[in-house]
Amino acid sequence: MCHVPIGMNEDVLMAVKKTLAAKMYKAYPKELFVLLNKIAKQIQNDDAYPLLLGEKEKVEATFDEHKLKDFRVLIKHCYSLRRLSREHYKELMLWLDQEEECMQDSFITKDIFEKTFYGIVHPLGETYKYIDDSVQEYTYRKKYELEQEGIWTSPIFEETLWYNYQYTFKDCRKTYENMFKTTMNKELLDKLGMLFENPIVINSKDILPEANNLSAEANETLERYMKKWNIEIRPETV
Repeated sequence: MCHVPIGMNEDVLMAVKKTLAAKMYKAYPKELFVLLNKIAKQIQNDDAYPLLLGEKEKVEATFDEHKLKDFRVLIKHCYSLRRLSREHYKELMLWLDQEEECMQDSFITKDIFEKTFYGIVHPLGETYKYIDDSVQEYTYRKKYELEQEGIWTSPIFEETLWYNYQYTFKDCRKTYENMFKTTMNKELLDKLGMLFENPIVINSKDILPEANNLSAEANETLERYMKKWNIEIRPETV
């Protein structure tokens, strides 16, 4: 442990902040975000809209807090993958807000203890692998690692549940697992997988000049988004 001299806490804290800021600027320069924004606009499509309209029909007028929350996560997931237009994103989010307004007088039963669970699903051969945990960092890290490998994943399925001495933590976890597999069912996963069947192709001339000027750290971030968005770079053809 490194002991800080009396009265020097603020100075040391400021020095650490400046060092971290310099490292972050090198890893995430303005040019990287300009390039990512350019690519995002170029590849954005509306492929997920029919899927989302189908899911909307399933949750409409149910006034189920969990189902509406999960649908919101799914919308944001598809938008983050650039598979949903800005116009339809705003349309669906507005509809969700209106549905939730109708639930303002609803009461949600809570108990003595609470626990939040997190889960993701990813393809594994001809089937799907479900991964869930009560540690948020583990789930987010696993999702990150899979995306680094170019493997698509479901949105993170997060639910906070309550339990007591009779309805135990084990019962609570079982309830979560049932909710997880019911919501992230094969039909939905197959539709999400179809969004990644064919890569989005962009010309090398549209990205390489800017990418070549980025640092190694920034290029790592760029490569991660290319995999997340399922982009294939092809050389310019004459």
